[in-house]
Amino acid sequence: MKKKLTFLLLIALLSPLLASAAANQYQMGDQMFTFRAGPVVPLFFYFPYDQDGVVTDTHLKTGGYGAIRYQGFLSNTLALGGEIGYYFAYPRSSDLYTTVPIQMLLSYLPVQGRFELPISLGVGFTYSSFAQSSYLGLFASLEIGFSWYFNENWGITLSGSYFLIPELYGKARREETSLASVMPIVLSVNYRH
Repeated sequence: MKKKLTFLLLIALLSPLLASAAANQYQMGDQMFTFRAGPVVPLFFYFPYDQDGVVTDTHLKTGGYGAIRYQGFLSNTLALGGEIGYYFAYPRSSDLYTTVPIQMLLSYLPVQGRFELPISLGVGFTYSSFAQSSYLGLFASLEIGFSWYFNENWGITLSGSYFLIPELYGKARREETSLASVMPIVLSVNYRH
């Protein structure tokens, strides 16, 4: 009896989501503007030329992220766009670590309508600075979210991302080569038309 009740409850909870999947909300040329903000959890640093390799004690406290995103739809499920953001975190010292990622995004929306499940892949570059040093390098992100639209145009999204921020150096400084990994948990306000 418990299994049947759990199954029926699960179907009842998922039915609005499944019903919204049947409708194609978007057409080629539709647009979406998004304003995003939330905390960022530092995960690890990877140093390929160091014997320690992966360092999980990043010395960074939980930071913050804010961004503006624009996307235009190429089809009813694919959108192409860009995002410019700002990520900051304090280490144990009083210095400030900052990163300004600028990325191109490809988003796939398999479920659409009142509830959506956006999945995005981003690539671009970032300007990072810490203490007296700065670096212009590559950037990649992967994101999955859950959106709820409270009317035809406006909605909110809760998403989790995975950012990879590499710093690549030549032979002279190859021991400084690293890969930073952080996880933003972002709340977004979306406008679509």
